[in-house]
Amino acid sequence: MQNSIHRITLFFLLLLLIIFPACGKNRIDTDRNTDLTELKITQTHESLLYLPLYLAIDLDFFKEEGLSILLETSASKEKALQNLLAANTSLLIGSPVSAFYHLQQENAEHLVFLAQAASKSGYYLLARNSTTPFSWQDLKGKNVIGHTTGELSQIIFEYLLRKNNLQPILNVHIIQNLPLHLVEGAFLSGTGHYVLATEPQASLIEKKANSHVAAVIDLSSENIVTEVIMTTPEFRDNNPLICQSFVNGYQKGLTWLNEHSPEEIVDAGKKFFPTENDLVLLRAISRYKTMGCWPFSTNIDSQGLQKLQDIMLESKEINSLYLFEK
Repeated sequence: MQNSIHRITLFFLLLLLIIFPACGKNRIDTDRNTDLTELKITQTHESLLYLPLYLAIDLDFFKEEGLSILLETSASKEKALQNLLAANTSLLIGSPVSAFYHLQQENAEHLVFLAQAASKSGYYLLARNSTTPFSWQDLKGKNVIGHTTGELSQIIFEYLLRKNNLQPILNVHIIQNLPLHLVEGAFLSGTGHYVLATEPQASLIEKKANSHVAAVIDLSSENIVTEVIMTTPEFRDNNPLICQSFVNGYQKGLTWLNEHSPEEIVDAGKKFFPTENDLVLLRAISRYKTMGCWPFSTNIDSQGLQKLQDIMLESKEINSLYLFEK
C-alpha cells in the first residue's frame, strides 16, 4: 500500500516538474510581448485631421509595432515646438508652417518630417443667411471672422483673396483677435458676415446659425502638405527603429480610415470627440473623406510641401525656401 502511495506521489511530482517550467516559459514570453516602448507625441489642439493618429492609438496599431503612445496637448504651438527642441517630447503633430517660422531664426535647428498627416487645410468659409451662388467678390466690404496672422488657414485665405483681386483688410475686413474657442460663439451671436471654420465646428455652426459652406479654403484640386509629424534629427538618428515603428503604426491608422465608411469611423473615433453629436461627426468625416483631406500614404508629398512654401513666400510669411530631411 505504501509503495503504491509512493509511486502515485512520485508521479505527481514528475507531472508538476513538467507543467510548471512550461507555464513559466509561456509567462515570460507573454511579458516580453507586452513590453512596449513609451513614445510621447504632442499636439497643440484636438483636430479631426488627426483622426488617423487617434484611430491608430485606439485600435492598437501602435501596440502591434511595440509602442505605447503618450499623447499630450500643449498650451500653444510655440510651447510645443520648444518642448520638441528640448527633448521633452519625442514627436510633434502639427502644421509645417511652425517649422518654417522656426527656421527664420538665426542658427535655428532643422526639423525632420517623419510622415504626412493631411493634404488639405480642412477649413471652410461659411456664409450667413445666403441663398445665392458664392462669388469671391461677395466678400468686398464684408466682415469675416478669421484667424490670427501666421495661422495656415489665414495664410491660405488671404492668398485666395489676392488671387481673386481682393486685398485683405483693404477690401475685406478680417476679425483676427478672437481665440479659436470663441469663434463659434461670436458668429452665432451675430458677429461677422462670414467665418472660417474647421470640422466638426463647421457642421455645428451650419446647424445652429442657418449658414452654409460658401468656399473651401484650399487650392482647388491641388494638394499641399498641411499637417505633418515632425521630430529632431537627433531623435531620428538615435531612434531609427522607434521612428519606423511609429510610421508603420500611423500608416495602419491612415489605411484603416481610408478603407472604412464614415459610419464605421464615427463608431471607432467618437470617444476622442465626446461632446460632439454623432450626426455632426458623420457629416464632418464624410466631407473630409470626399475632399481628400487624408492622404493614402505617410510619405511626404514633396510637391505639396514646395507649394505650401511658395504660398508662404509669396505672402511674405517666410523669406526663403527650405529643404527638409525625411
